[in-house]
Amino acid sequence: EKEMKGSLKVNPVKNYTVSGNTATFKFVTKDQLKKAETVFKSQEKYKVSSKSEPGKKLDPKLSIRNIIPSDITNKEALLEKLLEKNEILKSSSGKDDAIKVVFFNEIEKWAVIRVTAAMRELIRKNRDYIHIDLREHHVTDRIHVIQCYHCQEFGHMANSMYCKAKDKDPTCFFCAGSHKSKDCNNKSENNVKKIKCSNCAKSSKHS
Repeated sequence: EKEMKGSLKVNPVKNYTVSGNTATFKFVTKDQLKKAETVFKSQEKYKVSSKSEPGKKLDPKLSIRNIIPSDITNKEALLEKLLEKNEILKSSSGKDDAIKVVFFNEIEKWAVIRVTAAMRELIRKNRDYIHIDLREHHVTDRIHVIQCYHCQEFGHMANSMYCKAKDKDPTCFFCAGSHKSKDCNNKSENNVKKIKCSNCAKSSKHS
């Protein structure tokens, strides 16, 4: 295992698994896959096979606010109301999970639904409005941005090979200090004056 990973020092591995005499490596790009395949095939002791799979696209998510009807108390009830009053959702739902309520806050009366790309386009053509009972609700796209909880930069997670600071001390989400966010004294003491964005601090325009 160590020998195989050593052969890939110049070619970052996303993750890998070992089962018996078989090791499976995953790479982010096709170019990285081809380079690794070349490296292993040059060593006759390894039997190598590879395949490339397209990345999974995430379905759109939409936020709905001010959900008034009192009889909507859970995800199932909201989904029933959405399908009852919105023909564009009902007609384009070719499978059971084409539309799904992924989050519902009964107290604050808002929710997040997941729809297909085709459904999102139909809602867009409907001026970004859907109906719940007799009310129109304006929906907004809910964008999930991945943020590393180690370095606080965007576009990767803490265990990713793209974290350039994973061998350094962590950066605090709350005060940009060199400690874990969960250990931040400024957070526990509600010290608002100490709140600081590490990404803004690195940029030319400080927050």
